[in-house]
Amino acid sequence: MADDASPPADPQRARLRRHLVWGVVLLLTLVTAGTALALMESHQALQARLLGRPVAELETRIGLVFTLLALGQGAVIVAAAVLIDRVQARHRRAQAHVARLASERGALLDNDLVPMVRLRDRREVWHNRALAEMFGYAPGELDGQSSRAFYADDAAFERAGRGYARMPASGRFRAQLPMMRKDGRRLWIDLSGTQLPGGDSLWMMVDITAVKEREQEARHQALHDGLTGLPNRHLLHDRLGLMLRDAARRHSALAVCYLDLDGFKAVNDHQGHDAGDALLCAVAQRLNEHRRGNDVVARIGGDEFVVVLSHLTTPEGEARALERLQHCFDTPFELPGGHTARVGASIGVALYPTHGDTAAALVTLADRAMLTGKRAGKGRWVLHSSAA
Repeated sequence: MADDASPPADPQRARLRRHLVWGVVLLLTLVTAGTALALMESHQALQARLLGRPVAELETRIGLVFTLLALGQGAVIVAAAVLIDRVQARHRRAQAHVARLASERGALLDNDLVPMVRLRDRREVWHNRALAEMFGYAPGELDGQSSRAFYADDAAFERAGRGYARMPASGRFRAQLPMMRKDGRRLWIDLSGTQLPGGDSLWMMVDITAVKEREQEARHQALHDGLTGLPNRHLLHDRLGLMLRDAARRHSALAVCYLDLDGFKAVNDHQGHDAGDALLCAVAQRLNEHRRGNDVVARIGGDEFVVVLSHLTTPEGEARALERLQHCFDTPFELPGGHTARVGASIGVALYPTHGDTAAALVTLADRAMLTGKRAGKGRWVLHSSAA
């Protein structure tokens, strides 16, 4: 793939051209001077004959002039031949150097490590093997194709196009964005583009899918419970904050329900920690199954869970939602090995906006209500107002 820019002038070649020009000038000067001198001497000899003067001396001088002229011409011709040979030798070396550089550049571009593509008006004009292999295309399939083939949908293609349109001003573009293989599998690509002379652009693409997946896994682990996969305390507070702002706009209520399992310790002690972990996962699954689309279920730690019930509009609706939550524990939970376990839940409830308007305050008040209800008798739900 050749660049459109002209190569810079070679100073050595320019110097050789100057030497050749001066050699030709010198040759012409000597020839002209010798010819003029010979003509002058011939003219003098002719005058001597006409005037009856001796011409032997003049003929000798004329012969000497022509001899010197011949020697000078021969020397100039030899010098010019040597100079031309040197110029040609240097030209051959320069051509070999250019060919070697072109071969090295071709090997660099057409490598199997860094995918590259050259685009004109967002259409392929050249690509290397690595790019075709990364996107799952056979040789020749991408020739002349629009770069739309690399994107999952038109919206992603247009978003990338906005950055592409800014390239003439900055000359470069860099972004990390999702792309798509021919088989539909999504890739995360570190995309780097450079503007070339003539309007083309050269793009390098590095597959960073594995890096993005590790980042996503790390974020998930930081915000979710490692055992049940439910949101942890940090994610609960983030989501509850969003739900509170939504409830304020809608002028609706929500309930923060703090659950502590009744009877979990006995299962954990008598059947082992594996059974206890399986029970916690079964409780998380059932709570999720009974969760409405806008509700949130989180595990705070140990055998404690928080359920946020949203879009509550009437006291009767609040009571029905809490009764449904309590009924989640009516049937036993299945454990590995065909075993079952029956546990209940003591639930403390704090309402927005009645009892508080921040995530931290509502969780704290619901926790206090749960402890009050647990002391009064297990397996019930207690509102913060009646627990105070």
